[in-house]
Amino acid sequence: MSTTDSAQGSIKIDPPISWAELEGHPEFVTSGDWRDDHRREAWLKVEETRTRTSEGVLVRRTATHIVPREPGEGDRWELPSHVQDIWEAYRYAPDGTPREFTGEIRVQGECMGDKTPNVWRVVMVANAPRTERPKLLWPDGTKEEC
Repeated sequence: MSTTDSAQGSIKIDPPISWAELEGHPEFVTSGDWRDDHRREAWLKVEETRTRTSEGVLVRRTATHIVPREPGEGDRWELPSHVQDIWEAYRYAPDGTPREFTGEIRVQGECMGDKTPNVWRVVMVANAPRTERPKLLWPDGTKEEC
């Protein structure tokens, strides 16, 4: 049975990851070509800042967030491991200072055929990624995992 899922949200990285660090793991930076982006469920969002200097414009690129791949059909089951890969590669700045990762990426969808809802998220807890599923609470107090 296949699923059709969408993912929203982001995980902020502070301090941001420098361009020099990104060159060590180019597999985490999207090429910008949607045909290539399907191979990873989580990417680093790279932002540019431009500063005028006496020698011209200085462009500085840093990764500020972990974001899900662009929308499309299919499941997102590899999202937790891809977030974990990025977190492990960049959890410390070059000087050894721990980076702070905050936020969540929420996944919603349904299994094809039986239309069962598929809802879960990757959230940062104690500065490490964790997958969470909602719990259903029935009126009689019975709890059930979704």
